[in-house]
Amino acid sequence: MKRRSLGISVLEVIVVMSIAGILAAVGIPSFISSIKNNRLTAYSNDFITGLILARTEAVKRNLSVNMCRSANATAATPSCTTGGTAGWEIGWFIYADVDGSNTFNAGDLILMRHDLYNGGVSISGNNNVTNFVRFTSQGITSAAGLGTITLNDGRPTIGVRLICIAATGRARIAPSSSSTCTGI
Repeated sequence: MKRRSLGISVLEVIVVMSIAGILAAVGIPSFISSIKNNRLTAYSNDFITGLILARTEAVKRNLSVNMCRSANATAATPSCTTGGTAGWEIGWFIYADVDGSNTFNAGDLILMRHDLYNGGVSISGNNNVTNFVRFTSQGITSAAGLGTITLNDGRPTIGVRLICIAATGRARIAPSSSSTCTGI
């Protein structure tokens, strides 16, 4: 007479759980790294999309268009933020400077908004792009020289992306191996 198996043994459960634990220990760190890389790429692409939109709209509308960092970018009446320790990660918005005042006023037209960036990424600007980027009606930046926006998620080298903005208005993402924006 044959004996029928009614389930799995404790030994089989322990073996399967051990294999699952080993696979998780190997796979989770690389999965977390992939998530961080994808987040950094997405944030870089969001930011450069904003810069390209601002430049294009400046030429199209024959007006100055400004992109400024803002702690209340999604508010009904946002304001540009200057000073403080936070960078562009607090949010930003783009507006057509209809009245030519170089500040956001009630008559200016908001073109795009971006709220707070999550995930521990800091976004800082140097030189002429610390608080804002202004494109003239010719599509060039109003400040002489170039500026660099640095996205950093805290990982050395691989967790850094540079967005280079030339005085001509051209914005590009530098290769991840770059440590500075040169050759613009």
